[in-house]
Amino acid sequence: MPSEVLNLKGFVCPYTQVKALETISKLPPGTVLKIFVDNPESADSIEVAVKNAGHKVEQVTQNESIFTLTVRKKNE
Repeated sequence: MPSEVLNLKGFVCPYTQVKALETISKLPPGTVLKIFVDNPESADSIEVAVKNAGHKVEQVTQNESIFTLTVRKKNE
C-alpha cells in the first residue's frame, strides 16, 4: 500500500519531473510514492528522472488518460 500520493494531473514538464523529485527527496528512505499524471511525456520523463536519481520505479500503469507511477525511494 503506498504511503504517499502526488497528484500532478493537469501539469506538464518540466514541472512534473521537478515536483516528483522534490517530493521524493523529502520522504524517508524506502517510502513508496504513487504519482498521477495525465500526459505520456510527463510519465516518461518522471520515470527516467527517478531511475537516474537511484530510486526504484516499481510499476507504471495507464488507465485511459491517467498514468500512475509507483516509486520507492532508495535506502540511503
